[in-house]
Amino acid sequence: MRTVFGIDVSKHTINLAIVVNKVKVDERKLTLDRPGLDNLLRLLKAFNHPEVVFEATGIYSRTLQHFLDCNRFEYTMLNPLTAKKQLDNLRPYKTDRSDALNLAQTSFIIHRSLSYKQNPVYEQLHDLSRFYQEVSRDVVNHKNRLHRALQLTFPQLESLFSNTNNELYWAIVQRFSCPSEVLKFSYTELSSIILNSTNKVISANRATYIAKKLLALAEEAYPVINHDSYVYEQIQYLDNRIVEEVHEKDKITTEMQQEAPNLGCIIFRTDNVKFFCITVLLLFSPFLRQNKRDGPQRQSN
Repeated sequence: MRTVFGIDVSKHTINLAIVVNKVKVDERKLTLDRPGLDNLLRLLKAFNHPEVVFEATGIYSRTLQHFLDCNRFEYTMLNPLTAKKQLDNLRPYKTDRSDALNLAQTSFIIHRSLSYKQNPVYEQLHDLSRFYQEVSRDVVNHKNRLHRALQLTFPQLESLFSNTNNELYWAIVQRFSCPSEVLKFSYTELSSIILNSTNKVISANRATYIAKKLLALAEEAYPVINHDSYVYEQIQYLDNRIVEEVHEKDKITTEMQQEAPNLGCIIFRTDNVKFFCITVLLLFSPFLRQNKRDGPQRQSN
């Protein structure tokens, strides 16, 4: 006797269809929380070696996947495009209820391999990589907003360094976004402030050069807002956010480097998000391909 559980996962609920030897025996809707999953567990245990098939729906299906892994049930998790192609010819109309039933019924027609239960560290690295990309997008967004704000106060400040992606630049923006503040100091005083603004080791000559250039740029500036404008507060806010986010990116990269040796991989540090993701993919793809080849197979009846 072959039993298949077809499950359609949504945000808060799952639609369940139970088919035994091609005959539907039960349909119900359960909540996607502990009480609902407890009911699902009782149903699964009521049958001998039940098969479970569902469509991956991003973060929502991860709850069901984690539940099945924890309770050691085998399952087939379908790619959404694959599921669509398999079901389009079988359903006159699409509903969550019909999708669950069709997933179960087509398991008696279509050969579907079991999903491989990969090492949890892969999921951890995937979450870290996604978090890295999100923080990187936030950095770009805040840099663009900071650029627009500086155009109203001290646009010349952006030409102080050839590369503005460094802590010293952010420290100077934090302190001297208003050119009149720069003009209150001599270049000697500015040199001292610059030397104390970063943990990076720079020479006194380099600090003096930056101070003189900063003074020259401040003399050229023509702010279009008053010194008490709210824009200066906005600049400080954006500057702080950028610094925090850059540090967070470094922290995420370090965590990925610590996780990778468990898989015999190396994660390279880079500020280019696209290259970072490609590097991770290239490093992990041999392992993922091997895992796919070694995964168990389900024989269709």
